[in-house]
Amino acid sequence: MRTLSRRQKLAAIIGGVLCGLSLPPFQLLWGYAVLPGLALVMWSWNSCGTRRALLHGWLGGLGFFGVVLEWTRYFGVVAVAPLVMYMALGWGVIAALSRSLRLPIAVRPWAIGAFWIAIDGIYARAPFGGLPWGSVGLAMHNSWVRESASVWGIAGVSFLLVVAAASIAQAVATRGTLKQRCMPLVHFDVALVIAIAAVLFRST
Repeated sequence: MRTLSRRQKLAAIIGGVLCGLSLPPFQLLWGYAVLPGLALVMWSWNSCGTRRALLHGWLGGLGFFGVVLEWTRYFGVVAVAPLVMYMALGWGVIAALSRSLRLPIAVRPWAIGAFWIAIDGIYARAPFGGLPWGSVGLAMHNSWVRESASVWGIAGVSFLLVVAAASIAQAVATRGTLKQRCMPLVHFDVALVIAIAAVLFRST
């Protein structure tokens, strides 16, 4: 059990770093590394209780914001460390909510997406008048998905990415027959269809 817990913590940190490296200026794998990165973080909290989910989500956030806010090192560690830890707390809150509410599988990815956008909205306004740099949707600024941003903004892109990643994490964590394990990927397919439809709508 301890080994699994360590793996989950490591997965959370690695996933967060992958997400951070997906955003400009790094653009790891043209930004697409954000999807497996998010899925890793979500997998890390999938089988946890509320408190442990909070910790794993926070660790993922530390990995993410540690990369995204690395430029703030010029202000000194004393200023940067509290900021990164504060921003990472949002990911922990999302993880804790997703576990404490015992959401049905049929709505869980979409609820996590809604939580994510809500936290992004808070960070866009506070602290210091807003810190909107940590939107995972920015990873797609150089891909075909960016066209859909003109339909519903960067928040919509982030929402669909989170839904897709949550469905992947759920599929990996699900036990049972192949059909049962693949069922959560229906959410991934729906998110993809919505993104494509928005791009086509934008093009017409």
